[in-house]
Amino acid sequence: MKNVSGAMSFVMMDGKTHQLFNIVENRQLDPLCDYFLRYPRKVREQVCLVVSDFYTPYRTLVKDYFPNALIFADRFHISQRIGRTFTNHRIQMMKSFRKSNSRSKNI
Repeated sequence: MKNVSGAMSFVMMDGKTHQLFNIVENRQLDPLCDYFLRYPRKVREQVCLVVSDFYTPYRTLVKDYFPNALIFADRFHISQRIGRTFTNHRIQMMKSFRKSNSRSKNI
């Protein structure tokens, strides 16, 4: 990571064969747009499905550069988000129990 321009890279793989296509050093929108503009529009129109995490610029990229593609969140990030949501709700509930218990003691 010390030799790349961005903090994180963009990894492209074939979802069926798990074969690595390429790695772009920077996952920010501008470098990705520059990278995908190297491919003719006809080639980009053949992409029908993109699976990624919840990184917002990917939605913009897919909409603008892959007009026929649908974008889906990957299973790992969906389950991670569900887990974090449950944890946050559990913590909020536990905090509310502490407050309600302290009030009942003062009565």
